[in-house]
Amino acid sequence: MELTGDVLKEFWIWYLLPENQKKYKTYAMRKGDSAKKIRFVSMSFTERYGVYVDFFGSVGIHLDTAWIGISFEPIVSEQGYSQCDTRQEARVITIEKACEIYNAKFDETNK
Repeated sequence: MELTGDVLKEFWIWYLLPENQKKYKTYAMRKGDSAKKIRFVSMSFTERYGVYVDFFGSVGIHLDTAWIGISFEPIVSEQGYSQCDTRQEARVITIEKACEIYNAKFDETNK
């Protein structure tokens, strides 16, 4: 579950904003942005997913994973579905699809 392309740069700008430093409890870190990035990378998978949900929500891409029958369905701005065996797998696919959508929008607006 890694961000790629333009979304990676935009994520770090967003994550390092003062209001987000307070929200994610990195404001007390005195070693600068590098320490805050290390703090993010050291978060558990679930914590990082929650931060990604907040980030993508801030740019108008809403993420969710829904329990449907015996599998999970990643839902990204109503863009396509695929069945997964675990919630973690659905979350990874959700973030990957959100990156694709964001990067495609970014490329489209910068043509």
